Amino acid sequence: QVKNFIQKLRVEEFFALIFFIPIAIAILKESIEKGFFHSGWGSWVFIITLLWFFYEVPKNSPTSFSRTFLPVFLCLTIYSNSFKLIQLFEIPDFDHFLLQIDQILFKIQPSVWLERVNFPLLTDYLTVTYFLYYFYPLVLGLIFYFKKEWTVLRKYMLTIVICFYIGYLGYVLFPAIGPRLFVPEQYTQELKSHKFSQELREFLDKLQPTKRDCFPSLHNAVTLLVLVFGFKYHRKFFWGFLPFALGLFLGTLYLRYHYAIDLLLGWLLG
Repeated sequence: QVKNFIQKLRVEEFFALIFFIPIAIAILKESIEKGFFHSGWGSWVFIITLLWFFYEVPKNSPTSFSRTFLPVFLCLTIYSNSFKLIQLFEIPDFDHFLLQIDQILFKIQPSVWLERVNFPLLTDYLTVTYFLYYFYPLVLGLIFYFKKEWTVLRKYMLTIVICFYIGYLGYVLFPAIGPRLFVPEQYTQELKSHKFSQELREFLDKLQPTKRDCFPSLHNAVTLLVLVFGFKYHRKFFWGFLPFALGLFLGTLYLRYHYAIDLLLGWLLG
């Protein structure tokens, strides 16, 4: 039965299981120390996804909506528990190193330089495009699904998920909190924006299960992949999506979430 189950695994599901082993150890350790109910919402996501995983895989349906989009929750599970892995292996932050790389490459901190274009409407626009990142890959995936473009959808999902996995590995091996939290004193002014976009950024801060998710920038890597697949297979989607993608690329620096080297490595990963 175990052999039969393993044979039914897709590539992204197999690699998810590799991540799940240390995550389970980290959750168990935290549950012993604090109690399961105090171990964060990532632990609940892990349990639910694990149950879904062992229910869905044995059915082995190639066009099942549930099976097709299971990787979304595999990624969410790994991301929401990545900080537990950093704690488990006691890995130090790499912000100082990333900050130095930016200084060497640009002779200035790019996010500080962008203070000179600190305008409310621009901040609002970039905040919205950054926030909508979580929906970009899903929208194109749903287009492929409902158009029954199974071969393209399979290639798309595998590419996106493997990109996420590599990025999560970077989060764990090179944890960093980003310039807005690591060196807030370097900024001479707060971001100017209207109330709704400020509330969006505050919501993201509350939603974020880990603050150490900078290197590489998956916002840039995944958005670039969505652009590439959109350009190749759905040109109308590509042109409609392009302003959001460009806003996100600039927003990662302008909103002070990332170092420039995060963006460069994100694009390289994509």
